[in-house]
Amino acid sequence: MNDITVISDYGSVDIRVIEEFEKSRSITFPTKYKELVGKHNGLNFVESWFDYFDGTKIDEASFSFLTFGYFIGASIISKLQNLYDASKDIVNFGAVGNGDYIGFDYSQNPETDNPPIVIVYHDDYVEDENGNLKMRIIKVAENFDDFMNMLHE
Repeated sequence: MNDITVISDYGSVDIRVIEEFEKSRSITFPTKYKELVGKHNGLNFVESWFDYFDGTKIDEASFSFLTFGYFIGASIISKLQNLYDASKDIVNFGAVGNGDYIGFDYSQNPETDNPPIVIVYHDDYVEDENGNLKMRIIKVAENFDDFMNMLHE
């Protein structure tokens, strides 16, 4: 994982809070994610930009981590799940300034502790196999380590 320069955070969060969230979703977060947010709850940092291919072009985005717990002005992880019929197997952990989300994708393997990372577009919808509209989801990295290594200023 690349070094990060902290701009702000909400302090540390007890690992039991993170584990309780995992239990409520029947998932396991990557160890490095838990270590990072355990030290920096709601992390906002300088190297928060990443580039990705959206299927037609290279795009970029900047994000901050969602918080465990309630803080004024914070985006709370427990409140930003299962949005607008996006996949129930996506667990959002970050928010992009334009309203999109960064998430762990457990759809291929719900028992993994190292799922792919996706961006969930809040304003771009696609039809599922039943003709229902769902938020567009694009894979951006194979796992959390790869995602963190993509980040830049």
